Amino acid sequence: MLSVILCAVMNISAQDVITLNNGDEIEVLVQKIGEVEVTYKKWDFQDGPTFTVRKSEIFRIKYQNGTKEVFDSSDEVNVKEKTPKEIEEQIFAEQKARILAEQRIKMFADSIANAQRFIAAQKAKEEKRVADSITNAKRLIAEQKAIEEKRIKKEAIKKRSGHYLSLGSGILSVGYYGILGVGYEYRYRRLGANVSCGWDLLESKISDAHKAYPIVNAGIKLYMGNRKNKGGNLYFNILPFCFRGGVKGFANSSNGSITIFDYPPLYGYGVLLGYSPIWRVSEKVSLGFNIDVGIKMYFNDYPTVNNNIGIIIKFDNKKQ
Repeated sequence: MLSVILCAVMNISAQDVITLNNGDEIEVLVQKIGEVEVTYKKWDFQDGPTFTVRKSEIFRIKYQNGTKEVFDSSDEVNVKEKTPKEIEEQIFAEQKARILAEQRIKMFADSIANAQRFIAAQKAKEEKRVADSITNAKRLIAEQKAIEEKRIKKEAIKKRSGHYLSLGSGILSVGYYGILGVGYEYRYRRLGANVSCGWDLLESKISDAHKAYPIVNAGIKLYMGNRKNKGGNLYFNILPFCFRGGVKGFANSSNGSITIFDYPPLYGYGVLLGYSPIWRVSEKVSLGFNIDVGIKMYFNDYPTVNNNIGIIIKFDNKKQ
């Protein structure tokens, strides 16, 4: 808990603070200070859009290292921004100048070609070489972009892969963890091999008496979503092996009667559809909950509908 509080204090003191002339303060991450405007991102949403504010509206900026910069609203008086029409005219003039320069170069090349007998062939070869160079350059850029995208994708996959140990407690019975259980999973890319064991409660059909029994599940998970910082994963869990221990003995009900339990152990297979949103609370510990529904087919009993809502404490070997 102390490490969480220290991290929160460090995060609070690590942002830039813009104080406007009207006294409002904005917690930001300053990106750029221009002649007229200051560009920033909101501190609590740094992956979001970029905002700008005129320097004339700013009284002071307090940076992350504690230094302060006070702005004078008169600094903008002598700065004249170009209108959209002036910008358009400037772009048109530059394009026109470039076109005229290209035309002069072509006229000079043509005059040289007329003076030399073989210039036409040489020019054709040069143009083909330039075109081939441009084509090769575009192809190289596309290949480098594809390689970089593949690398980023592999890094994202690598971050999701690893060993995970989880403790679970189910609210509804017939769950993956049971009332209390432990699970282990090794995840690689979108696949995860998992095994869990725990204890669940079997309630009598004629009274409120109940007895505990062990459960063991082994399966393969297919994840259908990416997890980034906060959030969860939607997954299919294919269970080629399901075991429910036998229940024998006596149990007392609330009205004082005795209920006899005599159920054999069950073996089978099943499939689950689940969702596990989790939130990281430390470098290697996450806290969340699990919801899954599905069916288990036992060889020596009727099919059982599986449903579970549980709390999960997850331990892993990957940094968020």
